[in-house]
Amino acid sequence: MPEKPATVPAYLASLPQERRAEFEVLREWVRGVLPDAVETMGYGMPTYEKRSHEGSERICAIACQKRYLALYLCESDALERHRPAFAHLNLGKGCIRFARLRDLPRAAARKLLREAARALH
Repeated sequence: MPEKPATVPAYLASLPQERRAEFEVLREWVRGVLPDAVETMGYGMPTYEKRSHEGSERICAIACQKRYLALYLCESDALERHRPAFAHLNLGKGCIRFARLRDLPRAAARKLLREAARALH
């Protein structure tokens, strides 16, 4: 079994060329929506955390799979409240899966990410 990348640059380098460019756009978009979040690696994928003097809490993570991109919300209650905006996509308990970035309703996703970040202590 291949070893998981330990850094975000290593994760990006591990992606197939045809998927990397779109994933990098997704990554930059998340960083723009959550400018104060710290980008780390967690669970083998780029993860965005809110850090304070009390510690850090995960807001979300993104991943590139063979057939889809995924946005994982660490505050799954937030996704439940916004589920209708993403009903046309493949949803899990805390995950939004989409084949192409253009399929993700970005205004709704932006609102969802900001709400998830505010919900953290």
